[in-house]
Amino acid sequence: MVKQMTDVLLVPAKDTLKSRTSVEIQMAFVRQALSFLENRYRNFTMGTVFGNLHQAQLGGVPGTYQLVRSFLNIKLPGPLPGMQDGEIEGQPVWAVIYYCLRCGDLNAAMQVVNRAQHQLGDFKSWFQEYMNSPDKRLSPTSENKLRLHYRRALRNSADPYKRAVYCLIGKCDVNDNHGEVADKTDDYLWLKLNQVCFDDDGSSSPQDRLTLPQLQKQLLEDYGMMLHPYFNPEHVSNQRCLFFLREISV
Repeated sequence: MVKQMTDVLLVPAKDTLKSRTSVEIQMAFVRQALSFLENRYRNFTMGTVFGNLHQAQLGGVPGTYQLVRSFLNIKLPGPLPGMQDGEIEGQPVWAVIYYCLRCGDLNAAMQVVNRAQHQLGDFKSWFQEYMNSPDKRLSPTSENKLRLHYRRALRNSADPYKRAVYCLIGKCDVNDNHGEVADKTDDYLWLKLNQVCFDDDGSSSPQDRLTLPQLQKQLLEDYGMMLHPYFNPEHVSNQRCLFFLREISV
């Protein structure tokens, strides 16, 4: 974790604190944090699959998509109520997209979107724009369209994976903790870091705006060592992640 967080380009400056708290450096820290959490989850997923090969039914072309599909054979062994927009190889399409993103593989998620595009409406164009954006942020026009669609059609959706993916891509409804899918501290941190905005122009409503200082305050002051319902003091990884986020704020 320390190696990951120190792999950020720092430039000489007269005011070290000002340099470290600049938008560019803070964005770099968040990118490193996300990469760390995604690599950990991919390793966890691989461990789960290779520890349960019979149930996982691993096969096909090696890669994140097949890994996630096999992981879901273990995690979601039966049909779930409320899942929307069909399935892909027997698994809910939005669950597959979510876990591809959770493993940090946007190309694998795009592979799923392409296969299910006729069921996903405008999502493909929004996701393509998200993928191609250097700061993983939709244009204001696309972001407003996605958020409007979310408020009108998805906020009360019974599919927790679809809601989580939309909130991640559109950086919206930041007060929803998505406890149905982000039930571990690492997952909660990953989702919230993806929703952090650095270039907000003030046009976003409070429920669609999360800044890094706001997230830091929630984690280190409001939630403290409890991290809302997600913290389990027996899990060393949770303690590491608290240290991890504290390092970003120093």
